[in-house]
Amino acid sequence: MPDNKVRLQKFLSEAGVASRRKAEEMIRAGRVKVNGAVAQIGDSVDPKKDTVTVGGKKIRKESSLRYILLNKPRGYVTTTDDELGRKCVLELVSDVKERIYPVGRLDRVSEGALILTNDGAFANAMMHPSKHVPKTYRVTVRPEITAEQAEILATGVEIEGRMTAPADVRILSKEDGRAVVEIVLYEGRNRQIRRMCEALNLEVARLRRIAVGSVKLGMLQTGEWRDLTPEEVEKLLSQAGVKKERRQFKMITFLPDHKQEIFCFRAYENGAEVGCCTYKNEGYRMVFVSMDCSDDIAAEGLARAAMNSAANQNAYLAVIPKSLFRPAFARLGFTDEEGSFVEIPEALASGCSCSHK
Repeated sequence: MPDNKVRLQKFLSEAGVASRRKAEEMIRAGRVKVNGAVAQIGDSVDPKKDTVTVGGKKIRKESSLRYILLNKPRGYVTTTDDELGRKCVLELVSDVKERIYPVGRLDRVSEGALILTNDGAFANAMMHPSKHVPKTYRVTVRPEITAEQAEILATGVEIEGRMTAPADVRILSKEDGRAVVEIVLYEGRNRQIRRMCEALNLEVARLRRIAVGSVKLGMLQTGEWRDLTPEEVEKLLSQAGVKKERRQFKMITFLPDHKQEIFCFRAYENGAEVGCCTYKNEGYRMVFVSMDCSDDIAAEGLARAAMNSAANQNAYLAVIPKSLFRPAFARLGFTDEEGSFVEIPEALASGCSCSHK
């Protein structure tokens, strides 16, 4: 039997509870239990068999990974909760069912692009000090900035005895008593831009992050959010130096009945079935019935196969909104002709299924 155990702090990190360092602190404090027993540093767990709790709350590793871009407004703190009762960014994504958390920070009076996720490995890759994913800011400063000051910002400013890393600095506009500057940072130190400007006697009147790596804020309105596309996630991981695992699936179409009204796609990886999805063929449309998969990647593979099949048959593809795998279709850009998912009667959903081997 394969050993599925992982270090406890790694499990907590990937489940979105805390960073590995914070998870270790929680373990040392006695807040973490495994199967009812207080955990110790060095413990390992089997995510499929062991029960892990933190402060009495059961922890599960999310099966559906979410990557969200939020346009953070001013006045919100970038934490999951705040002891002072200030507004938190999670209030802006309260309709997301997964337990997501911010990747990095924007201080309370700053605004703009903020990524949230429940993928601990992705968050660690994006925030690790050895990674240099660029972050682009549009900064309004007072008074006007000189070319010499811009050059100093670009080459490095000493903060607490250590020089900042080289940055890209471009003056966009100048008006009486103020200027707008674009700054691209390749490191992430606490309140870095504000402290760099303060060292040069420049006041930051407004600070807005407009891009994280290749992901741009674009036309996303203040306080609104959207899911990142798989391509955007892959590009960010690539910029963080993480090589994506390439997985190959063999798709087989199975027709359970002779009338060919019900059919399903089965996905195989290295000879083993990793998922299947069932559809009802109504001629002009393919109605999604059920899906059972081992992980998100297999789900997206099956969703893509279904979308391609519908396109080849000039059929209309309908998806149950309550499906656990709706995000798989959403990340592939699937919506119905009215821009929302089609409601399928529960009777149909319960009447046809495909078991996972």
